[in-house]
Amino acid sequence: MSHPAPPYPADTKAKGWRFELDYTQLDQSDTWDLAPAEAKPWLLMMWLAAWKQAPCGSLPADEEVLPAKFGMPAELWQRYRRVMLRGWWEASDGRLYHETLTARVVEMLGRRRSDADRQALRRSKKPATPPPPAPAPSPEPPPAPPPTQPEVPPVSRVTSTGLHRESSTDHGPLVLNTEPGALAPAVPTPRAQAPEAPPPAPPPEPPQEPVVVAPGVAGMLCRRLKAMGIGNVSPGNLRLDTLLKAGAAPEEFVAAVPKALSAKDPFAYLLGIVEGERTRAAEVAKRVHHGPMPPRGASPPPQDTAARNAEAKRLLGIRPGPQETLDA
Repeated sequence: MSHPAPPYPADTKAKGWRFELDYTQLDQSDTWDLAPAEAKPWLLMMWLAAWKQAPCGSLPADEEVLPAKFGMPAELWQRYRRVMLRGWWEASDGRLYHETLTARVVEMLGRRRSDADRQALRRSKKPATPPPPAPAPSPEPPPAPPPTQPEVPPVSRVTSTGLHRESSTDHGPLVLNTEPGALAPAVPTPRAQAPEAPPPAPPPEPPQEPVVVAPGVAGMLCRRLKAMGIGNVSPGNLRLDTLLKAGAAPEEFVAAVPKALSAKDPFAYLLGIVEGERTRAAEVAKRVHHGPMPPRGASPPPQDTAARNAEAKRLLGIRPGPQETLDA
C-alpha cells in the first residue's frame, strides 16, 4: 500500500512561529468528545510536540518512539492509543500528519511567503540611491602681481623770500609748508620710554611646621581602647587625628571609656566626650584671671589723671598752656 506524499518539504520548521489553538474548532472535534478527561491533556501535548518537529506538524510513525516525544507513559499510551491516533495519517516519508496541524503549517508558510514578497516589492519600489556627485575641481589661484616699487613723494619746491630755513632743536625731521613764504618746523616725535620694572615680589612666607604625631600613637591607643571594650575603633579617623595633634593625651580617651561603653556608636561617643572636655577647658581658660590674685577687699590703686593727660599731650606734640606750666 502506497502512502501519500508529505504536504510540504521536509525542512519546514516553525522557527519561532507560535502554535495557536482554535478553541471553537477544538470544542466541535469528535476526537475531543471521545477522549476521556485523563487523555485530553496528552492530546494537546502530542500536537505541541509535533509542532516543534521537522517537518513541522509531524511525528514519527514508530509507536515505540512516538509517546516518548511528548512524555506520555507507555501504559497510558496503550490504554488510549486508539483515540490518540485518531485523525493522524502516515505519509511516504514515514511520518504521521494531522489535517488540523498541516493546515496551520500551510497557513504559516503562506504568510511567510507574503511577507517576503511584500519586502521584495518594497525594495523594488524604493528609488536607487544616486551616486554622490564628484567634487568640483578647485579653481586655480590667480597669478601673483609683479612686485611694485614704493612711491616716493615729490619734494616740495618752496621759493624762499629771503628767510633762512629753521631747524628743530630736537634734530627731528623738518616739514615745509607749501604756502609761499611760510616755513614751519614739524612737531618732534616723542621718544618711547622704557616700561617700568614690576615691583619685586614679596618674599614667600616660611611654611608653618605641622604638629607631628608620633607614628603608631593612634594604633596603640586604638588597641588599648579595643581591649577595654570599644570595638569599632579606627586609627585613621580624622577626628581622632585632630585631637591627637591638638595635644590630647591617651589618658583622656581612657578616662572616657566607661561613659562610652553603653552608647550605640562607642568610638564616636568617646571622641565626642574628649572633644567636649577640651572645648570647655579652652572656654574656661579665656575667662580665668592671669597673674597673682589681688587681696580681697583691697581698693584699686589711685590713678594720676593729670600726669596721664600730660604724657598723652607730650606724645601727641601738644604744648602745654601757661597755666598748665605753672601747675606743673
